[in-house]
Amino acid sequence: MAYYLQRMGFGEVPFECYEHAEAAFENALAIAEKSAKWTISEQDAPVIERVLALHDQQLSEAPMHRVVEAEKQLRQYLAGESASPLVRPIPK
Repeated sequence: MAYYLQRMGFGEVPFECYEHAEAAFENALAIAEKSAKWTISEQDAPVIERVLALHDQQLSEAPMHRVVEAEKQLRQYLAGESASPLVRPIPK
């Protein structure tokens, strides 16, 4: 949701931060599948913390209708109804 809200103009972190956070969650998922324990590595924690801090800021600043719209977009992606928003932007 943080990325969708950022695209609406609420907060900003570099695109690479989202890529790294996605990879960190993939790492955590791989560990969980093997060990049945959810763990975030010390190496991955800072990028996840950065996205969570941004999302806290967004939730305090964005109007509710924007949060609802971001959640709708996320649900559409998770349901396979839209492409991943995390496609690297083409440089202009």
